[in-house]
Amino acid sequence: MDFYDNSYINRFWRSDGSASGTYVVADVQFPSSNLELFTSIGDNALYFAGYSNTTFQAYLWKTDGTIAGTKTISSTLIYPIYLTDVDGTLYFIANDLSFNSGLWKFNSKMASPQMVKPGLYYMQYPTNACGKLYFLTDNLIWTSDGTNAGTKPLSDPLLAGLNGISSLTGANNRLFFSAYSYKTGRELFVGNACSQSTNALYASRPAPDNLQVQQLKKANLGIYPNP
Repeated sequence: MDFYDNSYINRFWRSDGSASGTYVVADVQFPSSNLELFTSIGDNALYFAGYSNTTFQAYLWKTDGTIAGTKTISSTLIYPIYLTDVDGTLYFIANDLSFNSGLWKFNSKMASPQMVKPGLYYMQYPTNACGKLYFLTDNLIWTSDGTNAGTKPLSDPLLAGLNGISSLTGANNRLFFSAYSYKTGRELFVGNACSQSTNALYASRPAPDNLQVQQLKKANLGIYPNP
């Protein structure tokens, strides 16, 4: 929780509902309540972007809910955003101290975050499908396996005719998304994220911009090929 105390400074608090169990966990405040700045991995690790009340810069933090277990992950990366869990590895966009932006990753086995792909400034609708990161940038669907060479746009030529791609959602090793084509309007697409096949592209329609997986139960869905 993020609250003001009598000093009028936001701090990170924890509470079990009792007076004795309500206390400040860290002298840090959240830049916003945007859920892209928070993600949990496992049962006892919450990662978040937080402003230090001493340096006034946003860093990547990790907490297990205790004072001792709440700390910054790196002092050389600032303003992390789009925090996304991919099978236990955290992916995010951040700047180094020279404000060079890129895609980074971190997990409990790493001493510090590792650069995945330089030059990426934002990613929309980041999601996990079949153990890979998928996200949207400039109306292109990208995928990443955690390596520089494996972080690239999908090369499917059938995706080139789609506009207004949105709402990427990974579920059951599939990637769902909404997109618009001039021939058929806005439709719902699904791809087998674990497949390397070259099946034809199909879609169901219509589809809302805010895609919800539970709305797809009766959809006649097809598969787009992976690179």
